[in-house]
Amino acid sequence: MKRLTYLKAIRKFCIECMGGRIYLPTDCPAVKCKFYPYRMGKIPDTKPGATPLKSIRLYCLECVGTSDEVKICSAPECPVYYYRFGKNPGLKSNNPKGNIKALEIIHKRRLGAPVTVQDSTKVSKPIANHRPGQIVV
Repeated sequence: MKRLTYLKAIRKFCIECMGGRIYLPTDCPAVKCKFYPYRMGKIPDTKPGATPLKSIRLYCLECVGTSDEVKICSAPECPVYYYRFGKNPGLKSNNPKGNIKALEIIHKRRLGAPVTVQDSTKVSKPIANHRPGQIVV
């Protein structure tokens, strides 16, 4: 089975909560629910208090109580189970510190140092007329 996106997972959760009828989340009375702004499976025009992923995290904490219990959640059939940590598991990085090369470029730009790029021969060369804050393509 293909994993749902976090917005579709919230939508599915809301449909299940409202008795399995697709049209019922429209008239949901639980306006204080963490999923209420996202119940239609879309990002609303008005800015809600938390992102969809953070809303899932807050809901899961409310459901089971503590972070440790969220880790050992025993409800894998829940539509939002894969997003219970407030992160998208599909965007995992192999490096826990992030993209090192991108971080080095950002750091150099902040310091105003010349930024280098790799060309096709794998030799670094400085970018001519580079200014701090300028986007390098």
